[in-house]
Amino acid sequence: MLFLLTSSVCVCVCVCESSCLQVRLSVRLSTSPPDWDIYALKMMEEQPEASEEQQASYIAATLEKSPKEKQTKVKKKKGICSFFQRICHRGNKVAPQPATETEDPQPGPSGVTSTPDIVLFDSLYRVGEKLGEGSSGTVFKGTRKSDGKKVAIKCFPKSTVDRYILIPGYSQPLLQEVALNLLVKEPQISPYIVQMLDWFEEAERHILVMEYPHPCMTLDEFVIHNRYPLKEKVTRGLMLQALLAANQCINRGVFHHDIHSSNILVNTKTREIKLIDFGIGLHITNPENKTEAVSETVRSLGFMLFQLVNGNPSLTKESQDFMNQFLGTPGETSTLEQLLQHKWFKREKWWRKLFRR
Repeated sequence: MLFLLTSSVCVCVCVCESSCLQVRLSVRLSTSPPDWDIYALKMMEEQPEASEEQQASYIAATLEKSPKEKQTKVKKKKGICSFFQRICHRGNKVAPQPATETEDPQPGPSGVTSTPDIVLFDSLYRVGEKLGEGSSGTVFKGTRKSDGKKVAIKCFPKSTVDRYILIPGYSQPLLQEVALNLLVKEPQISPYIVQMLDWFEEAERHILVMEYPHPCMTLDEFVIHNRYPLKEKVTRGLMLQALLAANQCINRGVFHHDIHSSNILVNTKTREIKLIDFGIGLHITNPENKTEAVSETVRSLGFMLFQLVNGNPSLTKESQDFMNQFLGTPGETSTLEQLLQHKWFKREKWWRKLFRR
C-alpha cells in the first residue's frame, strides 16, 4: 500500500496481486505541508519498492532540503494529475475509441458518447436470467436502463490467450470477437446476423451486449418443434437466409468458423434467422485465407442442409441438384455467390426482389 499526499487530497493506492489498482480519495487536512505532493511523486519514481516507513523517512528528510526543488512545482503538479488519471482508468472499462481527426466526442458502439470518463457496465445495463452457457461464455437476458430495451449479455473470463487485432477505423487493437462483430455490422447491415450493441472490458472478464431477438429458438429446437424433417419450402427459406448471412461475413473479412444449427436463431413468428456467436471466428487478411474460409463455410452449410432435409421423401429435382453443389472436394464445390444464384431459390418471391437486375 502506498500513501500519496497532494495539495488537495490524500490518495491511498492499493496494488493487488492481479495488477489492478484501486484508488481511494479523501480530503487532506489543510495543515499538511504544501510540498508533499512533489516529494511523494519523486519517492515513487526513485524507489517504487520502498516500504511505508522508508517512504515516510524519505519525505520528512526531503522537506528539510534546500527549497530549490520548488521551482519545478508547477510541472510536477501537472504530471501527478495525469498520473492519477491513468491510475483511475485501470481496471475499469473505457471502450476503445474509433480513430478520428476531430477532438469532439464521438458516439460509441451503443450510442453513448465516448469521452475520457469511465463507463461502468452496471450503470448502463441490468442483468436478468441466464439464457445459456457454453465453452465460449455465459449468456444472460438483460435490460438497457436508458430505454428498457431487452438485450442479450454475453460474459466470459479474461484469458492469457485472448487475441487482439487492429481493424480499420480504430486506433487500438480490439478483442478479436469484438472486432469481428464490428466488421459484420458495417453498412449494409445484414438482418440475418445478430448485432453487437456494446462491449466492456473489466478487470477479470469481457462483456458483450447483443441484440435479443424474440420470440426465438435455435434451429435445432425449431426442427424438433416443427416435426423433423422440415418441409422443403421452409428449408429453402432458412437456407437462403443462412447463405446471405455467411456471404455477408466473408465480404466483411470475417470467417465465422462455427456455422451450425445451434448457432442460428429462428424467430418463431417470422421465421427470420440470426447467425450468432463469433467466439472462434477469424479475420480474413489475404486471398488465401478467403479461399479457405469460403470452402469451409460452404462445407458447414452443406452439412446443415443435409440435417434439415434428411428423411424427406418428397424433395424436388431443384433441391436435389442444389444439394449436389455441396459435394466434392473443397476446390470443386460451388462458391457462396454461385449457391445464391441457384434455381432452387428462384421459387422464393423475396429472392427475385433481392437479386432483381
